[in-house]
Amino acid sequence: SNTIRTAGSQVIGAQVDLESAELNLDEEKLALSKLAVTNPKSPMTNALQADYLELNMDASALTWNKVIVDNIQITNLLFNTPRESRGELTNHWTNVSDWEPLAEIQGLGALANENLPDPKDILAQEELQTLKAIEQFKTTLAEAEKDLNSQLNALPNDQKIQAYKERLDELKASGGGNKLLGLLSKGKEIKELRKDLKADLAALKTFKNSIQSQRKQLSSELKNLKSMPAQDLSRLKQKYSLSGDGVANLVSSVFGPQIGGWVKEGYGYYQLVQPYLSAMQGTENDSVQASKVLTNRGRKVVFQDDNPLPDYLIKAIDISTPDNQGQLGIAGKINNLTTQPERWAEPLDMQLRGTAPFLDLFTMAGTFDRRISSASKDNVQLKIAGLNIETAMTGLNASSAKPMPITATDGAVDIVADIKIENQQLQSEIRLNFKKLAVTATQKEPWVKAVVDGLTKLSEFEIILKLTGDVTAPTTSISSPDLRALSQQVIKSLLSDELQGFETELMQQIRQATDNPLANLPGLDNIDALQEQLNLKELDLNKLLKNLG
Repeated sequence: SNTIRTAGSQVIGAQVDLESAELNLDEEKLALSKLAVTNPKSPMTNALQADYLELNMDASALTWNKVIVDNIQITNLLFNTPRESRGELTNHWTNVSDWEPLAEIQGLGALANENLPDPKDILAQEELQTLKAIEQFKTTLAEAEKDLNSQLNALPNDQKIQAYKERLDELKASGGGNKLLGLLSKGKEIKELRKDLKADLAALKTFKNSIQSQRKQLSSELKNLKSMPAQDLSRLKQKYSLSGDGVANLVSSVFGPQIGGWVKEGYGYYQLVQPYLSAMQGTENDSVQASKVLTNRGRKVVFQDDNPLPDYLIKAIDISTPDNQGQLGIAGKINNLTTQPERWAEPLDMQLRGTAPFLDLFTMAGTFDRRISSASKDNVQLKIAGLNIETAMTGLNASSAKPMPITATDGAVDIVADIKIENQQLQSEIRLNFKKLAVTATQKEPWVKAVVDGLTKLSEFEIILKLTGDVTAPTTSISSPDLRALSQQVIKSLLSDELQGFETELMQQIRQATDNPLANLPGLDNIDALQEQLNLKELDLNKLLKNLG
């Protein structure tokens, strides 16, 4: 047990406690009781503790100077348990002070010192929709007038109407001075004339309806043009000042210390085990990788040098933890732990699950493939449901280098993380879904109050954090579509005076660019003149039809 305590303490950089260790060569077992491993970052806390560990050894492998463990049974594994005495040795906790998640995202407080863009510069690079719509209206109107004039040419013109009048006069004259007698004697001709008049009247009415419909549409477009400068103002104002694009800075300022603290702590643990993962590094190519055959996993099978087993191998670790421990208890399985992964067919993998009074469910699945050193792949999927926000923030206020503008007093967060590291290149997405969050302000700035007021109105919102690139210095981005409106509100409260001046000047610039084009817009006079012509033609045709009797 002393050997295990000493070696373990040197590896961890903090005290490892072990009550007893018993080796049974007959049963090929090693039993460890009351194991506690100090958290090197928090000497009054155990990173983990277990009541009992039982290792089932493959004794025959010792003949070949190999340590092969078929299975380890871990009972009652708990995390972050309190210690009775301090357990630090030397400060082996990985220093990640230079690795600052969200560091490149500007804080919201600094946003108040930024200058809004010059409206003149905006109009120099933006196409006003008003001017574009004016040109489109001119084209549409010209095409409509051309089309209507073309249709008008197919209708009876003045000459044709005059011809109708002459036909009617001839019919009346055929009665020898008696107009009525003349009309009665020319029944066939009268019928044909009436038919022609009715056909032209029907065509005229159809065309008249078409003109009215087009005039109504053009009138609506013309009316809309008058309001388009205000629409341009709203669009440009949204784009350049109140779009809510400051949401990244809002989230970074308000939640950055918490989220950054969680990510940084997780990265610290990754760095802590990194030397041991690096030791589990395979060969440069896969030509010597173990074949996936059943015999390379069987008990008491020892390979010769042409197909050797790893020098150190733990085939399976089974973890069980009873419920109601008051701490995070983990159950699950870890497989294929070895210092020579190129000699084993499968990568290290784990499937863990846990519950605690402060969360509903914890699951983690991961693979750490180091069988080929030039193609290392680490994949971890983490899910935490119903994590109490007060528990999640414990210690972050004290340890964070940045002051937190708000403090969460109640609520829960669901966390879903998908993390991939391939050849030191990180690709990860972490989604945090906050539910029923209650917060209080710890700073007196007006924007903090605006944030607190806004958050109290949200029953749920999601924050998305992405980290990509070199794992030692990844590029980070943070977003939250759910908080865009809140960001807009906060920015407005920060820059209310500046925004008012900005909007006034922007509207002046828009008016200066659009007033003359709007004033010189062609009207609908030509179409109105067409309608008047049609009314006169309709009047003439109806008069002729009436005279036929």
